[in-house]
Amino acid sequence: MLKIVNKYRQVTSDINSLSCPRSKLISIIDFFKVCEREHHFPPDSSFIFDFVPVILNIFRTSTVNFINPKYLISVKSILLISKKYYSDSVILDEISKTIDLININLLKNFFYLGEYEQGITVLKKIIEESEAVYNIKSDKPEENKKYDLKSEDFKTKNSLIAKDFITKPKILEIIDEVRYELDRINSFSSDEINTILIEDNSKYGLILPLYVSIDYIKNSNEKIKFLNQIDLSHNSLVDSLNKIFYGIGILLNKVKLIYNKQNTEINLFYKNQNSIYKGESFILAASLISFCKYLDFRNSRHNFKISGASAFTGSIDSNGNLIKLPDVSIEAKINAVFFSWIKNVIVPSENLQLAEKIINTLNIEYPNRKLNVIGLKHIADIFSHNDVLKKETDSYTKHSYKIIKKHFVLSSVSFAVIMFVIGLLLAFNFLPKNIKPLPQTTEDYYLIYTPDRENKWIFNNADYFGADTIDFGDAAIGDQKFVSIEFWNNSVDLEGFNTSIEGNKKNEFDFNFLFNRGQPEAPDKMVNNLPAKLYIKFTPVQGEGKKDAIFIITDKKNGYKKEIFLKGTAKRLNNGYCMNISNKDNALIIEPKVNIIAENTTTSFWLKPYLSNIYLNSAVNILRSDKNPLTNNKVALYVLSDSSLTLTLYGSKSLEKELIEIPHFGKLKFNEWNYIAISIGDTTISLILNDSSVSKIMKKGTVRIFDDCISLGGLHPEERTSGKISDTTNKFFYLLDEFKIYNKYFTANELIKKRFLNDYANDNLILHYTFDDATSKTVFDNTTNDFFGRMYGGVKRIIDTNQPFNSEGKYNSVPNADNTYLKIYGKGFLRLNKNIFNPNSSFTIQCDFKTAESNVKNPNQFSTIFYFNRSELDISLKINSDSIIDCLYNKYSNYVRENKYYYPEVNKWNRFTFTFDYAKNEYCLYVNENIIFCKKENFLQNIITNYMGISFAGLNYYAAPRYYNLTSYIDNLKIYSKALDKDKIFNNTTEGLIAFWNFENTDKELAFDEINNLPLIMWQNFELMNK
Repeated sequence: MLKIVNKYRQVTSDINSLSCPRSKLISIIDFFKVCEREHHFPPDSSFIFDFVPVILNIFRTSTVNFINPKYLISVKSILLISKKYYSDSVILDEISKTIDLININLLKNFFYLGEYEQGITVLKKIIEESEAVYNIKSDKPEENKKYDLKSEDFKTKNSLIAKDFITKPKILEIIDEVRYELDRINSFSSDEINTILIEDNSKYGLILPLYVSIDYIKNSNEKIKFLNQIDLSHNSLVDSLNKIFYGIGILLNKVKLIYNKQNTEINLFYKNQNSIYKGESFILAASLISFCKYLDFRNSRHNFKISGASAFTGSIDSNGNLIKLPDVSIEAKINAVFFSWIKNVIVPSENLQLAEKIINTLNIEYPNRKLNVIGLKHIADIFSHNDVLKKETDSYTKHSYKIIKKHFVLSSVSFAVIMFVIGLLLAFNFLPKNIKPLPQTTEDYYLIYTPDRENKWIFNNADYFGADTIDFGDAAIGDQKFVSIEFWNNSVDLEGFNTSIEGNKKNEFDFNFLFNRGQPEAPDKMVNNLPAKLYIKFTPVQGEGKKDAIFIITDKKNGYKKEIFLKGTAKRLNNGYCMNISNKDNALIIEPKVNIIAENTTTSFWLKPYLSNIYLNSAVNILRSDKNPLTNNKVALYVLSDSSLTLTLYGSKSLEKELIEIPHFGKLKFNEWNYIAISIGDTTISLILNDSSVSKIMKKGTVRIFDDCISLGGLHPEERTSGKISDTTNKFFYLLDEFKIYNKYFTANELIKKRFLNDYANDNLILHYTFDDATSKTVFDNTTNDFFGRMYGGVKRIIDTNQPFNSEGKYNSVPNADNTYLKIYGKGFLRLNKNIFNPNSSFTIQCDFKTAESNVKNPNQFSTIFYFNRSELDISLKINSDSIIDCLYNKYSNYVRENKYYYPEVNKWNRFTFTFDYAKNEYCLYVNENIIFCKKENFLQNIITNYMGISFAGLNYYAAPRYYNLTSYIDNLKIYSKALDKDKIFNNTTEGLIAFWNFENTDKELAFDEINNLPLIMWQNFELMNK
């Protein structure tokens, strides 16, 4: 209680001393949050009566903008609760109207932040409530209740909403707001510019438009005026205005013009004449907008305009260099801009790093907000940013029109002629065009060439807000991540396309077109009306860090180019991948009817929360199975605003089964891994969090089978498909790893004791996700039950460190790094994901290999030497107890060929050499120096066709990663860019050698080749051995 009393005193002091409305509002919100944390919520009526009038007055007298919407949602919650304490209809009406204003601000804020689902939810609520006025006492709508706007009762001191607001339909108000915002975002102007300032005596920034006008004058000592009150002294103000002159002169010099200040006067002003404006951070903006206005004033043919979606802060010296702003000022201003319509914020270059750091921190909570920060060292650097300062060059016709318009009386005939020409040009632009309909796409990613449309290309990425960007997230060095893109030629003719990846990190990315019968020559020749499949891959090999490049595709006929920006982060594999629930629509779904949660089962997982934004009296689901109305059992595990957990089991709508609720008052540890388990027995159910548990006794037979899908995080599929989203406001983001379901009930003490052991009770597992084996959409089950999970909403697998349930000590080392070889067993394998082959070329794959003695005893078991994954054009080489088998698979020709060759000494070291001679169209296999076969094969001609990587000493590919491989040994793995002759097999030739791994240069999961240090990723289980 003492904390509440102390906080109350602080808030009352803030209200009396602070002039900034936002400071007052946030102070009140923080007080109510203290009440909640101290379990004193809902609060006492005295607190409501003290602070709600202040809140109403803040919204009555000021506009609360540039604020994190979580504060607005908290205010809304407080106002909704306050309705229970008031009975006066006028005050209740003002509270309702204030909530309406908050809803409209929330709607705008969510769209600024790219949180469209939350914005749509707010909009639906506004529309649904727009026609009803509620009686708070009865909770029933009063029919068409009207107020007398002229009555004295309505003219209360708390009156908040103007009369015309009540009479104006709410939906029209929203439309006006949206129209205004769109106009502002898409506009360019030479009359106004957005400046970022600090609100009076506060730590909060705000954005205000600075206006400019220029007039002719003859006799005046003041050539530039700032028409508002400012805190600068007279001499300082003169210096500041002179800096604006310097800035204008530098910019005009760049466009080869001279400023004539003898007959012009520049007026700069903010619309609010009552405020006092402080500091010099408006000077950069003032110089730019004055420059633009001066060109317009002089009727220059070349003009510049400032983007309405850009905001500026900073001052300049006499040479045009930008002056660094204080860190505290940058922090306040960037926080304001982040919660606004602004797309580009311009700061001094010395403040750039701090600004980017602040934006990255805010992006953790709002990842869809795309704010571009630009650092300028010199004022003239602005010319490099065409999206901020747009150059417009009038045609001679339009320029003449402007001159004629200015001298209309003298040029009426010429004016009429020019207007006639312009009319013809405009009519031509609006002539109807024959536009081909778009194809029906089926994939989340698609790229359509549309030469008859204005933009020529359409690219869609359903998983990433940011238009032409593919974000691969984390990928381990040596591993790969890829996306499949549905590519259409939507022209009327056969088209050809040039493709490439450009940028400093282009070697970290790759792409290839999947061969198919409909588009056999894509992208060189593509028919229309049939799709091709394009794989774009992130295959990092050159160290850790952020990587980016650009995929470029250009139509050969017209030169229409499309750029898709690629980015990803390369990391060491460490303890493998985990799943990142980083957005409201991220979810892992285990499909319906799997029926694997029932009596005598245990569900466990590790969870690392890193962001929680859960409001008063709210919760966010972590795990649930609750949408099937026919089942008698439903389950939900959710987290509350205080970071505690609650587990509920409940029955059908008939309440046939008892409601079981188990609150766990332990708190989740943020930015740490937490162990969570749900153990269900016959008569006992337990909820475990880390090293503590809560159990409850239930009737036998209470739990039957949960036959709805199991959903972890985000939206249930029903909400995703119906659009009826139950909650898009609260946020809880976390990492998820080691998700397991056992067919056995374990006691809470046993689970707590064994929680760090990954191999614990493996025989009882019926589902196990490590997230190491997955495609971009599917998570593979490590058990043999194949309960595959489906990822929705662009969920990313990322690499984290320091998981307590894994250990990097699993990588063994050998005393002597020389003369080593590799032992592979279980699920272990080697994999080369990077394509190092040239198109239409010869190659050789060579290695020393043997299988374990134990494998020889069973003729039905195989060891894989290599598996060349070419997606339906696969090549593999394997051995069993006494034979070698080569397998060629061509789905497109319905062709599978396995040839078996007797060779009894497979359990001894042998050198296997597989060659392909492109000129002869011939592939051969040698064991040691003995030729096993030489054959011709058409589909091997272009080895990079459908290339998706090669696995060695084990069978592994992205669609089936769970093969259990027999114990094998491998060494001296070599790849050549030529077909090796028989006499070169043992002479260690380096001619054409492009990669060579002898496993003497390894680091944990990576083996590096001796030619280019190319990493080969080694997946467990493996051991480095001495020869």
